[in-house]
Amino acid sequence: MIGHPGPSIHALIFPDSHLLREKVRLYQKRCSRISLLCPDTTWDNGFVDISVLPVSFIEQYTREYPVLIHTIPFISYGPRIHMKTAFCRGCTDYIKEPWDMDELILRILQHVNDRKIELPWGIIRYSSSSITSVDNSRLCALTHNEFLLLRTLHLHQGSAVSREVIRQVLMQNRDPDSRAIDMQISSVRKKIRQVLHLTQAANPLRCIRGIGYILIR
Repeated sequence: MIGHPGPSIHALIFPDSHLLREKVRLYQKRCSRISLLCPDTTWDNGFVDISVLPVSFIEQYTREYPVLIHTIPFISYGPRIHMKTAFCRGCTDYIKEPWDMDELILRILQHVNDRKIELPWGIIRYSSSSITSVDNSRLCALTHNEFLLLRTLHLHQGSAVSREVIRQVLMQNRDPDSRAIDMQISSVRKKIRQVLHLTQAANPLRCIRGIGYILIR
């Protein structure tokens, strides 16, 4: 289980070679802000910010880590010829070979630090602890579950996310019941409204009956 205090960013890396695994180990010794985790170490879905995996592993990753594929972005790496395939399979970014650890860290920082959501009424930014207006003039605190929920909806912005996926995302020590999910959705919706100074008529988080919820574009 990953806890706090500690590194502020946690990246789950799937090395495709012993050499890359050794590079990850050595880099971790001199990088305190980012925790580079390998699948054979102890980690917690709720505290992983991004995954990094070879393009050849995407299909297996989708099968073996269904919660992660729905809830966090992933960076893929490999030969230039496979870049289109990787993006078609859902990667957020692609690093073409050859690459080094410094480039990877910069890509991780770019995607994790710039959590910005564009909505019809304006732009908001969010972190693991708060949601703010783009000019930082208004701020609302986020609980950890609210952050996980918003991150998942943002990853699929414009598409409906099923209640089953949300149930898996919010699962910690128990399965949240239907009412718990509704309460979390309502709370996040309210905080988006507060940050953007929206009226009750504005609905950035909409219920799609029989399916789930959608963060509108």
